[in-house]
Amino acid sequence: MVTGRAYRKNLWRSIRKSLGRYLAIMAIVALGVGFFAGLKVTKQAMIRTGDDYLRQTGFYDFRLLSTLGLTEEDVQAYRETDGIGAAEGSFSADFLYDGDDGDYGVLKAHLLPDDINTLSLRAGRMPQAADEGVADYRRFGEDSIGKVLTVSDENSDATKETFTQRAYTIVGVADSPYYLNIERGTTTLGSGVVKGFVYVPRDGLSFEVYTEIFVRMQKQPYLFSDAYREASDRYKETVSALLSERAALRYAQIRADAEETIAQNQAAYDESEAAWQEGAEQLAQGKAAYAAAQKQYDEAVADGTYNPIILEHLKDVLQDRARQIADAEKTLADTRAQLDAAKAALDDARAQVDALEAPTTYTLTRAQNVGYACFENDSSIVDGIARVFPLFFFLVAALVCITTMTRMVEEQRTQIGTMRALGYTGAAIAWQYVFYAGSAALIGCVGGFLLGSRLFPAAIWKAYGILYGFCALHPVLDPVLALISLAVSLLCSVGATYAAVRRTLSETPAELMRPRAPRAGKRILMERIRPLWSRMNFLHKVSARNIFRYKKRMFMMILGIGGCTALLLTGLGIRDSISTIADDQFSDIMKYDYAVTLKKGADADYRETFVRENGETLSTVAFAGESSANVTMTDGSQKQVYLIVSDDGHLPALIDLHNGGKPVAFPATGETVLTEKLAEDLHVSVGDTLTFTVEETVPVTVRVSGICENYVYSYLYLSADTYADAAGHACSLNTVYATAAPGADIHRVAASLGAFEGVAAVSVTADVRERVANMMESMNAIIWLVIACAGALALIVLFNLSNINITERQREIATIKVLGFYPEETNAYVFRESLVLTLLGTLFGMPLGILLHRFVMSEIRIDLVSFHARIEPYSFPIAIAVTVALALLVELCMHRKIRRVNMTESLKSIE
Repeated sequence: MVTGRAYRKNLWRSIRKSLGRYLAIMAIVALGVGFFAGLKVTKQAMIRTGDDYLRQTGFYDFRLLSTLGLTEEDVQAYRETDGIGAAEGSFSADFLYDGDDGDYGVLKAHLLPDDINTLSLRAGRMPQAADEGVADYRRFGEDSIGKVLTVSDENSDATKETFTQRAYTIVGVADSPYYLNIERGTTTLGSGVVKGFVYVPRDGLSFEVYTEIFVRMQKQPYLFSDAYREASDRYKETVSALLSERAALRYAQIRADAEETIAQNQAAYDESEAAWQEGAEQLAQGKAAYAAAQKQYDEAVADGTYNPIILEHLKDVLQDRARQIADAEKTLADTRAQLDAAKAALDDARAQVDALEAPTTYTLTRAQNVGYACFENDSSIVDGIARVFPLFFFLVAALVCITTMTRMVEEQRTQIGTMRALGYTGAAIAWQYVFYAGSAALIGCVGGFLLGSRLFPAAIWKAYGILYGFCALHPVLDPVLALISLAVSLLCSVGATYAAVRRTLSETPAELMRPRAPRAGKRILMERIRPLWSRMNFLHKVSARNIFRYKKRMFMMILGIGGCTALLLTGLGIRDSISTIADDQFSDIMKYDYAVTLKKGADADYRETFVRENGETLSTVAFAGESSANVTMTDGSQKQVYLIVSDDGHLPALIDLHNGGKPVAFPATGETVLTEKLAEDLHVSVGDTLTFTVEETVPVTVRVSGICENYVYSYLYLSADTYADAAGHACSLNTVYATAAPGADIHRVAASLGAFEGVAAVSVTADVRERVANMMESMNAIIWLVIACAGALALIVLFNLSNINITERQREIATIKVLGFYPEETNAYVFRESLVLTLLGTLFGMPLGILLHRFVMSEIRIDLVSFHARIEPYSFPIAIAVTVALALLVELCMHRKIRRVNMTESLKSIE
């Protein structure tokens, strides 16, 4: 291979003379690789960041609750369990606070943790004294250090007794892994919304039992991995079994202690009763003796035989005895009242012991933590977009890169022939072009990968800062992804270049040193449309013939521009598909304001009382049974979905079942209605038979009577009769759906509902809606990033194709300039074809964008949210306008290149 100084000089000169094309290839590859790698590693970076943070803070794996509370002995039992790395008791309570700056609201107080759910201090220090606390960084901020939070007098006595201090001073602000996102929960106090949290030391709170126990596995697999889910499911059985066992022991102990106390009090009562009886007998005897003495005294007075002095003494004795009897009677009466009260207390204690129900226990995993679940779903949405969209993005970039190098080789046929004639080998000639394309692709790939892997995840993480902000993003560089990107980049650039050069080298030097003969002109379809063709001027006819003469150039430009337009339309369509989910779900489908969970099923009397007592604050009320059902997916796995059972006639006004604008009737006996995404996953349609299980083991086989739209979670709807027939008993009506009365404060009504007898929890639809809306709002930033990258790709593609078009046609441009065309006419002559091809490419990109959008949306599959693939009508003109605007911008930039075409050199270049 000849590689002398002249060869190397020519190699670098080829880069310098076509620097715009070289930089365009580099930019296209960099943008394609950066977008591809950046989005692909974003989920990895998010999960790695979350995993590192949760490990550093010792985030729990299980949260254990019991209606009877939990003790230190329970905590110790978990610490001694195989496979458990740590267990820690905790206490929390909601309270109304008054700030010294006039602030007020509801906070949740937590016991300061030792090893599990440890805080990440943002500013200040940890509390040391009983009257100090570390507060929510998002709620209070660094400026609040030193602020005093006073336990409000509006709190109940029980709440006040929970705190050992009247006021607490904020000495630090921190983030808590227990609150991964901005959600702080709801409460039955005040407005019904918890504003933030505060952690205080052990001596700052007064409690006898823990409200919860946090448990962490000894070995925690990677966050959100299948290995973690398997380990969590496996240990959950062990943890739940031990919790039930410990709760049963505590129940038995409480009952035994209560019965022992009752027995002791009964013994004391019996002893007191016996003493009272003895006292009553003594009083009776004393009364009898007094009556006899009184009679004797009366007889003596009547006879007049006794000494007056003795009679006076007897009179004093009798009066003293009468006073003693009166005092004894009063004492006995008071004692009797006390004994009766004690008897009533004993009876009441026995009734309480008899009414003491076995405790209900709850084993909650991380998945039940709102912030954790939202974090998983948000990262999955990003991964869904990254699964397909960047690949198509990369393909468009690769297509343009291939076109660029193929046409460059075609342009330099004469140079290749000259080098062959001078004795350069085919390998040396090929290496020159391979180096040109490969070096541009390599620099673009390395730069794009490094920048994309850093900038894209960082930009997306910043967008998610409204929801999460617990720590800085931990960047990820995936070596496998880097090798894939490099291989694809080199394949598209070097491979296409080598193929083009090899095909060219198969010709003789004499053939190569002469330009190819121009393609023969032939009639085009437009010429056959006489009314149109006859009205076109000469230049327009030339442009039309040029467009259709070079079909390869035409198709490549249409494909490149169409691909960019499709990417723009897909990005806009993704925005359209996600932006209205909160409204679609919580305005069009779930129309209730509250989902009230009851402690136990509502009977007819309770339902009547509930409606009557809350009639002023609620307008529409419906009772239903809400639980879970297990369905078997097509791959054999089990999926848990929500099950709503009801025959309440008010329910259709609160849950609007519809599909495609047409109403879907609530199921009759033996039927079910299921949500659209669930039906797709199960591959069932209306009229099919579906079998699922309720209460873990009870199978239910029904006919699918309808499929309804739904965007948040998956639901099955059943009639009460269908459930009763399958389970053998009526479904417990444990949920109330209700709307607030017009003008009512939604959260204040929620607080009053939470305090209503028999209510366990109140979910405010507005809060759930805000949570979903925030998640979708963060997604908007990602979509705009995608749209911006698609626009940048379109700009580079248009610039590159226009640059190639002008370079290829320099002799033609020089000819028309020699013929006396004005600059504006020359520009119009060149750019008219580009603009027409841009419009054709844009129109081609419309159906392509629709197909790509549907495909991308089908790949974004998460459990929490389902998306309705749709593109709003206004997105089409936006995509077209952006593409055309970019084309006009490129043409504006290319005017200078056309003006600089040297007529003499261009016309003599063939020689």
